[in-house]
Amino acid sequence: MADRSRGKRQRLLECRPSPRESSAADTDDDSPYELPSAAPCDSLSGLPAPLVHSVGSLLDDRSLGRFLKVCREISSLFTGTQGEFFWRHRCIHTWRPHPALAPLFTHTPLALPPALTWQSFYASRRSLFRSLTIRLVGFSAADERALRALISSCGGRCVGAGGETASRRRRDECVTHVVVRRCVSAGERGQILTDRPCLVEQWLVDSFHQGRVQPRHHLSCPAKYSRWQCPGQCASPRSTDTAPPALSAPIPETCYALPLFHNFVFCTTGLTTADRRLLASTVQRHGARYCQTLRIHMGDDPQRQTTHLVVAGTPDTKKVTAGRTDPNLFIVTPQFVHLCVKNQDLLSEWFFAVGTAR
Repeated sequence: MADRSRGKRQRLLECRPSPRESSAADTDDDSPYELPSAAPCDSLSGLPAPLVHSVGSLLDDRSLGRFLKVCREISSLFTGTQGEFFWRHRCIHTWRPHPALAPLFTHTPLALPPALTWQSFYASRRSLFRSLTIRLVGFSAADERALRALISSCGGRCVGAGGETASRRRRDECVTHVVVRRCVSAGERGQILTDRPCLVEQWLVDSFHQGRVQPRHHLSCPAKYSRWQCPGQCASPRSTDTAPPALSAPIPETCYALPLFHNFVFCTTGLTTADRRLLASTVQRHGARYCQTLRIHMGDDPQRQTTHLVVAGTPDTKKVTAGRTDPNLFIVTPQFVHLCVKNQDLLSEWFFAVGTAR
């Protein structure tokens, strides 16, 4: 009896028991049950037939049935209507928490173009920024954390704009794109005076919307070889306050290059009324703001802080004296604005500094 039980245990280790063996436990037939070579298990589980044959030779009938059932459920989860529901939920769960992308997933109904599935949408966005290293300049700590998470969820790397260190210099060599909200300090200004593409933050959202990294200028732009956005030639991106189009709607041709004076705040002193109005219209056309009041040391509201004070005539005015107490304020001559616009390039303020302040 012991030899009989030992032979049965040995046979269970080597092969799957036959149906006859399962119904008659006391049989002496030691011939192993073989899985037919043309078994239809591959059509039931969605797995390759050789894999099913190999697994079937190690399991008994009941375990193999459970294995095929699980495989069939997993296969149906990722394919067909149920699979689309799964990938749609996965996209919403991954990207709707990001503040920049939340408006894209609030449209009702939430739909894709007819030729696109949720599975391909998810796969293309997860590797969107795979080969890019993006630097963020001029963002608050909370906004920078949110954009870091967004870039990481799309396969990219992100570095912030911090102090100058040896490790940071090594990372600078790998930076491929610079996304800028506002440059307040001199260190941040140095980040956009490089040869890397400097882009507005809308570039991130529109690249995600289109499923491919957008160029700095669209192909038919007359100024497509310029590093900066040219008024009257480039198609400006929509405002961040404007709701983005639905995922199923195309995005019009847009240039994401940084305006020449992107989010700068200019103030003047010593200029005539006509010259002041001309300078104000010029800088506003190139993405800056103009204010007559000098705003400095505004740590609680850096978006309103004056970045450039344009001085004409004698530099010994009340605004200049007050401005020299702020290390983040550039005190320049009107030639700075004139030559930057003439050359369509952002020049260093050091060449136009007034007095010894800069």
